[in-house]
Amino acid sequence: MNKLIAILIVLMFGAVLLSPFVVNVISGGKATPDLVLPTTGKCVKDTEYMRANHMDLLKKARVKAVRDGVRTKDSSLKNCQTCHVRRDEFCDKCHHFVGVKPECFECHYFPTGK
Repeated sequence: MNKLIAILIVLMFGAVLLSPFVVNVISGGKATPDLVLPTTGKCVKDTEYMRANHMDLLKKARVKAVRDGVRTKDSSLKNCQTCHVRRDEFCDKCHHFVGVKPECFECHYFPTGK
């Protein structure tokens, strides 16, 4: 009887560990949401870099602007808004997908289009 219980516990533990992989296979392995990317203009960096590092660029720009008084157009949120016009189609969709709440919009206005 103890062996049966031990086997069931190991199987349940294995199922819990494998569940994220099963969900990934069922969902088609989609790594990013479908974003509305602008067709005009060029971003300050390439797409893959911006997906992984945009928050670092914005944080560094915030520190430069607030603490040092240095404001540059390339690394400003307003520059992002020139191409990525609607927050709900771009920022919100991706941030919701990864489960992150950005702090930007607590102070900065960025229209959602809703």
